[in-house]
Amino acid sequence: MRFKLFLLTILLVLLFFVQSFAVPPTFAVNGIDRMDLRISNSILNFSGGTQNWTLIKEFAGWEAQNNFGYYTNFTNPSPSIVFPGSASAVSYATTNIAAGTDVGLYHHSDLDRWYGDPYLYSHTQFTTGTGDNGYQFFYVFDVRSFQGTGATYTLNTDNEDFSTRGNYDYLIYVDDSGAGPDYDHNDMILGVSSVVPEPGTFILLGLGLAGMGWYRRKK
Repeated sequence: MRFKLFLLTILLVLLFFVQSFAVPPTFAVNGIDRMDLRISNSILNFSGGTQNWTLIKEFAGWEAQNNFGYYTNFTNPSPSIVFPGSASAVSYATTNIAAGTDVGLYHHSDLDRWYGDPYLYSHTQFTTGTGDNGYQFFYVFDVRSFQGTGATYTLNTDNEDFSTRGNYDYLIYVDDSGAGPDYDHNDMILGVSSVVPEPGTFILLGLGLAGMGWYRRKK
């Protein structure tokens, strides 16, 4: 009897540890593992001054409390919200961040629970609450080299498989794999691309300015 109780105790302990260890997401392009595309510091930089954001998917029991945004002040972040909790997949948003600016990402699940809301930042020194419990993943993948190729992007965790296509600069993946094995508090997938003016736009702008100058001189 004691031996059976001992075995049961060992089994429960092992089960606890198996469930408690976070399982990192995996990322593939056209079925080939491309975790090498992950940006380790999750900092974005756009070549154009206008950005188009897409909330592609949410896997969350509390998706109405998920707030996603960005910040450019790396000393004292004051995030601007791109997608508030009221946004649902598929949603779109546009921002105007100056080209060449380094951009950090922000995510907050306003759960108002006793164990602390997760606040996630690209700069992990600002990450607090359950965002700092070792189960949270805030991954960014640079997929600019696949624009226009029709590539299929696949994101996997221990219990979620998702594929998408699109002409994005970056794909952003928030995941809270942990005990259970997934809390389903704040999982979401987003894509963002910058809008770079065509050369013809600059030509037309130049002609317009030249025309205005000629008109003023004539007057």
